[in-house]
Amino acid sequence: MNELLTIATAKGLYLAQLGAAGWQTWRHTLVGVPLTAVIAREGFILAGGPEGIWRSGDYGANWTQVNEGLAERHVRWLAYHPDISDFELAGTEPAGLFISHNGGDQWQARPEVAQLRDRHNWYLPYSPAAGAIRGLAVRGDHLYAAVEVGGLLRSVDRGASWQLAGGSSGPPGHRGTADQIDADIHDIVVAGQNPLHLLAP
Repeated sequence: MNELLTIATAKGLYLAQLGAAGWQTWRHTLVGVPLTAVIAREGFILAGGPEGIWRSGDYGANWTQVNEGLAERHVRWLAYHPDISDFELAGTEPAGLFISHNGGDQWQARPEVAQLRDRHNWYLPYSPAAGAIRGLAVRGDHLYAAVEVGGLLRSVDRGASWQLAGGSSGPPGHRGTADQIDADIHDIVVAGQNPLHLLAP
């Protein structure tokens, strides 16, 4: 198949193909299912939203829910490791982090994220949930998670363990200073090839 664009929306998933006339909708699937995140790799699509994660292996013609081990079902972000096959990540609301090593068949929680959430009383101003993982970035052994009203998390062992990044103290009310990261982070990007150079809007 030619280049395929996947778009998660509040009314389902749109798949678009690039042709001579530009991008054209090729399929609208999961119609009526609210979605907040989507990734596509290695022949399958994972789409996430308030009801959990869906997987398709046939370009969206058929879907299966893959929520085993996903203790928090409201998925806000999905990502994958670009260098490791079958390495998917899901960030949730309330703030939780889950990793799969089999295309989403099973998800494993990283309990230290929930522990940090509860210890620092993360919250969301528009929801009763406690914080949300709003962005994930991966570069080699280094993984990062942006927490809305929580701060910045990092792992230096391919997601096996997580902690607050240096300069991120955890309390939700903290505002950024010259040497401290603002607690309200909505995305995270590794800038270039150096895993220590980050952009966190």
